[in-house]
Amino acid sequence: MDSGSRTGAGTRSRGRWDGERLSHPTVVRDGDGYRMYYGGRDRRGTSAIGLATSPDGVTWTKHDDPSTPSSSDPVLVAAGVWDAGTIARPRVVPHDDGWLLLYAAAAIGTGSVGLATSADGVSWDPHPENPILARGAFGRALLFDYALIPFDGRLLWLFEYGGGSTRTDLYALELIRPDALSRMEVTATVSGDTVDVEVTAAGITLDFVAGDTSAATAHPHVFVDRARPFPGEEVPLGDPTIVHARGNTLSVAGLEPGSHTLWVVLANGADEVLAPPAPIQLVVMIEAAD
Repeated sequence: MDSGSRTGAGTRSRGRWDGERLSHPTVVRDGDGYRMYYGGRDRRGTSAIGLATSPDGVTWTKHDDPSTPSSSDPVLVAAGVWDAGTIARPRVVPHDDGWLLLYAAAAIGTGSVGLATSADGVSWDPHPENPILARGAFGRALLFDYALIPFDGRLLWLFEYGGGSTRTDLYALELIRPDALSRMEVTATVSGDTVDVEVTAAGITLDFVAGDTSAATAHPHVFVDRARPFPGEEVPLGDPTIVHARGNTLSVAGLEPGSHTLWVVLANGADEVLAPPAPIQLVVMIEAAD
């Protein structure tokens, strides 16, 4: 199943997808007019991302997809994986030769944010490593609002996390290109019922440093025949399907004959999954003994 979200054409149920509420609009200039991206919610409580355009910022026309007979259509709907089936809070900026969109899982307490890009601002391609900010990235705090600001050739992302009405904190991150991210390389060797794995990662010291959450140090893990782990997930101890390493090598032993899927990930000193670098999937075949 895809970890991102998908364009709305032909994927929604009948009825007004934004008939219950509109929220969190963001307006951007587009030539001589304007675009407004917004979260729309139906009566079931499901939210998606919509688009309206205006020549003057006063009169607005909602986006219509000619392939679906309705008054308006969302341009992005939830995938139902990391986003819990509902998305909202779009923030859009022009970027390179197209557009860049941040959007959040709308379910209360989810706190995860995804990224999508588009050439025309209508058809969106979610990032394959979504969510780019996962639940638990800042402890148990909840995500409130955020802004995406082009500044001096950079993209600054300001967002508010907190525990509710008593206290919130403002954070700032910089969005950078994928080719500037640290990357992981994995070498795997199969011998009998054992897979030996060696991991390298540019700019990261591969070692376990208890409590270090800076991502300067990290240690590898292999998830055996399990679903792909997402950023921010806590890696449990004592699970025989998860192999932990202190350095950059580890062995997965005792595999049954047949095909096995291995996810290689890095975790910080609090045993939380990191990304970047992105997890790497390995599919290995264990031959039956003669």
